[in-house]
Amino acid sequence: MFPDILKRKNTRLRKGGIIGSDHEVILHIGPSKTGSSALQNFLLNNRDILEEYGYFYPEHKVDSNNVSGGHSDLYTALKDNNLKLAHDLFTKYKQQAAKKNKTLLLSSEAFVYHIDSFEKLTGVLNIKKTAILAFFRDPMERVLSSYSQGVKRHHLTLSLTSHCHKILGSNNKQYSGKIFEPWESIYNKEHTYIFPYIPYSEKSSGLEYFFLEKLGIPEEEHRHFECNNKPINTGYSSSALELKRLLNTVIDRDAKSFNKAIDEHLQHYSDQSNEKQIELPNIISIDLYFDLVDKFRSSNKHMKTAVLRCSSSDFLNYSKRNQIQKGLSKSAAQEYSIKHAARKAFQGNNQLNEYIQTRIKEKLDAQTTDYHTVRLAEAFGLDISPYISLKSNIDNSQIKRIVNEKSGTSDYIRELALILERSGRYEEAYQLIKKALSLSSDGPLIIDIHDRLKKRLGGK
Repeated sequence: MFPDILKRKNTRLRKGGIIGSDHEVILHIGPSKTGSSALQNFLLNNRDILEEYGYFYPEHKVDSNNVSGGHSDLYTALKDNNLKLAHDLFTKYKQQAAKKNKTLLLSSEAFVYHIDSFEKLTGVLNIKKTAILAFFRDPMERVLSSYSQGVKRHHLTLSLTSHCHKILGSNNKQYSGKIFEPWESIYNKEHTYIFPYIPYSEKSSGLEYFFLEKLGIPEEEHRHFECNNKPINTGYSSSALELKRLLNTVIDRDAKSFNKAIDEHLQHYSDQSNEKQIELPNIISIDLYFDLVDKFRSSNKHMKTAVLRCSSSDFLNYSKRNQIQKGLSKSAAQEYSIKHAARKAFQGNNQLNEYIQTRIKEKLDAQTTDYHTVRLAEAFGLDISPYISLKSNIDNSQIKRIVNEKSGTSDYIRELALILERSGRYEEAYQLIKKALSLSSDGPLIIDIHDRLKKRLGGK
């Protein structure tokens, strides 16, 4: 049996062999992309039964899709450095829990970023009687999940490849697990419980029941709890994700009602879609995939050997290059069917279709060489012939360089890369200029183009 967090008293269930002393407070601190929305929905719907097992979980708001920030009122006070309000809220929660003789359970995926503020609540938060609970997600899974969330909610327009290059050049503590270090330092490892996050599958019992077990509620008691079988805050299908990425380049961020409607339609389309879930090696180059694996290798080893509790041998264990290459799905590497997604997702909503098409036309009129806008226009059935002009992509100087008898293969590839760059097809241009550089490593123009494209794609 895995070690559990708490020893309960005066509860419906008394379980022996539990490690640790009683705690007054449990803080579930997230972080993001580790099932917090589903967990909060579960805890909120089971507040009454949780009290029978000794836990008080204060109510909080949820949106129409059952998504919430958990106890976001406390998080907002901490974020705004409104320590008086945070103190008052925490005091209120503690008094409510004490009145019921229960342990206070609070949850917000944003808590993890505000340990400095929690330190200032020592008057109401006893560090020695507080348990910290969090989940660590495989960084390779987080890459795709964070990208999807960025496109879905935060108007991200970068391609997945560019997003991966950006991660390679950054030092994000959520990917490495370093985000938990100050919590372990202040609350001590004895009171800090970091578990592997395992996405739901038929082979796993689900995050909600894992969480119950860590609270000292064994499997035979889980039948008393109601679990929502509908996934919470799920991502888009692959075609909807690519369509939304392109839409982000034309829609108005401030048009909240239209943006909400677009999200709802794409989410409904995704929920009904039969598209298979695509894994990271299917949609980025194998070299880039293993660059990411190498980046996280040492931090993964540290997390697994020194931080995580209940980590299995499979967690953070990746297949070798030849195994992945053999298992690559040909269908997964095909072009996204964004035209099908556009037609199905917005079918019957004339107002939304008209808004999107108007925004696309405005972008085309302003920038006729934008490849992505042309692609988006095609998806929505717009006539793109007035906007296609080779003059915008090929100039006379390029033609002269190409027909020059001294030009070689590297020169042809370089000019083609320039054409693609001017069309907005930066990733394809970068792949070509890398090839040109391998053929002519001392060409100043090739080096300049290579460095410019690498910087645009987030490389260092």
